[in-house]
Amino acid sequence: MQTNLQKRVEAIRKTGARGRGQWLRVCSGPGAEGRVVISIRRKFGKAVRRNRIRRQIRALCRALYDASWDDRLTLLSVDDRAGGVSYAALREDLTRALRQARVPVRPPEAP
Repeated sequence: MQTNLQKRVEAIRKTGARGRGQWLRVCSGPGAEGRVVISIRRKFGKAVRRNRIRRQIRALCRALYDASWDDRLTLLSVDDRAGGVSYAALREDLTRALRQARVPVRPPEAP
């Protein structure tokens, strides 16, 4: 039996706007509450490695967060080769994929 979130994730996968970077894939569509679902396969590596990339992506999503995310469901899939990627390269890749999926992104802050 599927939960309500699983049903919405499947619907977004089928009909959502898509974007792709070198290491990340994004699929986004309307959702009841703003939520980002991060998917990392076990093939990516051991739990420590998967959790590290998950924490980096969560931090990037907080940095790129736009108020319009409050009413959309966004799915992020991480490629198995993304383990050795720098934080800056991951940020560029996520920004590119989000823009392709027509997800608004907060402009970068000035240094």
